[in-house]
Formats: sequence, C-alpha cells, structure tokens
Amino acid sequence: MQEKNAPARLLVDTRIFGGRVTGVGRYLSNLLREIHLLEPSDLKLHALCSPGQDLPCKIPKIEMHGVGAHSKPLGLMQQFVLPRAVRNAQCDLFHYPYFDPPRITSCPFIATCYDIEPLRHPELFPRRIVWYYKALAPRLRAAERVVVISQNTGKDLIELLGVHPDRVKVVYLGVDPHFHPIREEDRVDAVRLRYGLPSRYLLYLGNTMPHKNLVRLVQAMAIVHKRFPSVPLLLAGRKDKYRPAVEQAIVVANLSETIRFIGDIAEEDLPALLSSAAVFVYPSLYEGFGLPVLEAMACGAPVVTSNRSSLPEIVGNAAISVDPYDVSALAEAITHLLANPAGARRYSVLGPERAKEFTWRRCAEEHLAVYREVLNR
Repeated sequence: MQEKNAPARLLVDTRIFGGRVTGVGRYLSNLLREIHLLEPSDLKLHALCSPGQDLPCKIPKIEMHGVGAHSKPLGLMQQFVLPRAVRNAQCDLFHYPYFDPPRITSCPFIATCYDIEPLRHPELFPRRIVWYYKALAPRLRAAERVVVISQNTGKDLIELLGVHPDRVKVVYLGVDPHFHPIREEDRVDAVRLRYGLPSRYLLYLGNTMPHKNLVRLVQAMAIVHKRFPSVPLLLAGRKDKYRPAVEQAIVVANLSETIRFIGDIAEEDLPALLSSAAVFVYPSLYEGFGLPVLEAMACGAPVVTSNRSSLPEIVGNAAISVDPYDVSALAEAITHLLANPAGARRYSVLGPERAKEFTWRRCAEEHLAVYREVLNR
C-alpha cells in the first residue's frame, strides 16, 4: 500500500483492449494516454490486464493470473475473479470503467457509467440485458464516485438507481484531433472512390440497434426523396443482428435505390467521409453522450439529431435538434439543410467551434481531480 510521501497507486481496468475497438476502448485509450502525458507526481498509474495483453500506451501492467485471468469485463465471471485481482494488486484506488462493479472491499473504487438505457427504455432491449442491468447496476451506489459522460446519464443514475448526487461527477468525452474539416479535394475524392460514394449524400454512422431510430429515419427519407431524389442516404457501420428490421423498412418504403449500407469505415477515412456529407443524420432516441455526432460536427458536417437524452447538451446550438419520434419534423430538418446552402454553411462553422470545447486533455484533467478527491478524503 501507499508509503508516506509516495505516489498513490491507481489501478485502471484495461481488459477491454484487444480486437475490435469499442467506444469504451476509445475512451480508455485516450484517457490513459493523456494521464500518462500529464505525468502526475502524486499518482502512479497501473493497468490491470489479461496475460500477454497489449496496451495503447506504455504504462506499468499488472496481469491477472489464475482462474478467470482472461475474462473480459461485463460478465458474471468477473464478479468473482476481479475482487481478488484488485486485492492482489495492492493499489490505493481502483477505477472500474463500467456500470456493473463487483464487490470491491480492499480499496476505494470509482466507476464510469456511460448510460443505463436498458433501465430507462427496457422496451428496446432483450430481457436478459434488462435483467443484468437491474441486478448489477445498483452496485454503482457503492462507488466512491461515479464518473458519467453527460448530465443526462447522471440524472438517470440519481433517479433510477438512487446514487447520491454528491457521488456523481460529469466528465465529458473528447474529440480526437484528426477529426477536423478535410478540404483537400484529392483526399476526399480518394475516399469517395474507395467506398463508391456520390458527390452529395446524407450520412448516418453507427449500429442499427432499435434505439438508433433508423426505421423512422427511413420513413423520413420517403418524404425527403420526393424533393431531393438524387441525394441518397448512406448508412455506415458494421453489420449487426438488428439490420434486417431496417432493411425491411427500406423495402416497404420502396427506397432500395436511395438508401444503402456502405459497411464499416476505416478510422483514417472517417474525417473525409464526414467532411463531405451534405447532412449527418443521427436521430437516436437515447445516447449516453453521442460521440459520432460530435465527431461529425468537428469535421464541419451540418448535423440533424435528436432533442432527447444527452444530445442537446452536447450539440448546443451547433446542430438542428428535433423530436426523434416525429418523422415529419426529421424530414423537414433534412430538407431545410439541403435546400438552404447558407444555412448548412452556418452549421459547418458552428460545429467545429463547438467541438473544440471537448478535448481528451480536459477529460483526463477532470478524471485526475476525481481521483485526488477520493484519495484525499
């Protein structure tokens, strides 16, 4: 444990790294990198890893061994193996970056909660997922602090789980610096050629889970198509099990030639893809933060999004926000930007300025403040 005047030992669960990059992985990699660069003299950062696991930056690793050493977060196995691993690490503070913390008693811990949507909208999720949240999310009440990525998520924790308001700390995510307007025509043209894109298009980026509200977006496109038949909607992202419902909606709306899936997009191609979109559309019913919206704004894409959950606090006045349940309002917002180049350009200017307020450096500094607040109690 901590010696007198020695830096406090901070242990962060990093077992998510490896394989597919997730939103949590992006958050953690940027957080760890920035804390490492800040070099806090009062904290010594360590990463809890599975055996042989690689990390995105060079920080000391503490590997789990024994039964469950290769277990990933968000599973019942960790409820039994993680407390032992934390105890063996002999740390002064443990950061568990998920909503389902095990019973940690060997040291104080903080957790990160991105959202508890299955509790707010159980109708949108399988029963097993809702059960898991109901069973384990209440353990957030045991954390010394719960970092949330929006005021909306904090409000949900207080209302639905009874987490004490003093323990909830809002820390916004950041935008990677490579998300910025791409004006070089050759770079934009190369991306268009690579993915077979037209010169003018609407864009959605993400999965097709029910809360993303893509069926209503398809219905809105039936209205938009009547006025702008030559402007397609491109749906970018990995194929998942929810896509058939969206594909069926496209067939019913007779828009198979207007709406198409373009698959997963390489990270290095995203800025050009976003920069050249006529409108970025993200009509989600619920978001813990809405990072794709912020990245689109950073690239200068005019954005139409939802006026629900965290999205209004993230976009401010730099995007058009509408009721995601109102198909006509969604269609009207899209056609307004397509028909008014001056209005679209206004949001192309406001978006990058708004995005500059969200940095990973500030995210790391505010995390450090939370760590110190707990350690100094």
